[in-house]
Amino acid sequence: MSQKPEVFTQQFLFDEVETTMTVALNKVDEGITKGLVVMANSQTQGRGRNGKSFQTPRDMGIWCTMGVEVEKNCSPHYYNKVFSVALSTLLEDSFGLEAKIKWPNDIYVGHKKICGILTELHKNGKTLLLGFGLNLNQTKGIFGNELKDIATSVYLETNKIINNRESLLEDILLAFEAALDISEESISEHYKNKSMMWGRQAMFNQEVKFIIGVDEDGALLIGDRIHPEKHLTGDLIPLENVK
Repeated sequence: MSQKPEVFTQQFLFDEVETTMTVALNKVDEGITKGLVVMANSQTQGRGRNGKSFQTPRDMGIWCTMGVEVEKNCSPHYYNKVFSVALSTLLEDSFGLEAKIKWPNDIYVGHKKICGILTELHKNGKTLLLGFGLNLNQTKGIFGNELKDIATSVYLETNKIINNRESLLEDILLAFEAALDISEESISEHYKNKSMMWGRQAMFNQEVKFIIGVDEDGALLIGDRIHPEKHLTGDLIPLENVK
């Protein structure tokens, strides 16, 4: 028998929802404050950071939101960091992909996005909802002209169709659970090693900037190492993606 998640035991699978984040928020309102997993085959109003739309075609990926109970000394950014490390490592181990973390909430393969991550703290102040959309079976035709040069999928990178998305989700949940038990120091080191664009120039808010790194609060550090600028929000784009 395959191993089952021990933390994420409150699992709900839907055929179609507006967003898994909205459903998850409602589930927390109903009293499920931890161990929550909401997955859907399709979202009609998939969204990313800052309310931007996020393409989530039916059965083409994992569209999911998880609920974790925030420990007193941990920021929401820390859980985003842990999940990013866990998922990028799993993509490398399971599919041979050189997956990298792009601040503040994306996973890239090469210079194309394969996963978007969204976090939202519930009004109870203790439950963090962490949503993610992982592209699995999309072709370039499905992405269309708007996304084909900046987005990718497991299929496009490996020529393999993922038929059992629920099984892959369980692997992701197990990887996240294991990563939550790793020391914060080790997570920070893994995060640094897997981050893209550190120590190089990139486009930030439509200006070319030198990227120093990310501090413990999740702020992007740019410019001068002695007196860096700190940004908690903004658009960071690889120079290779700038037309």
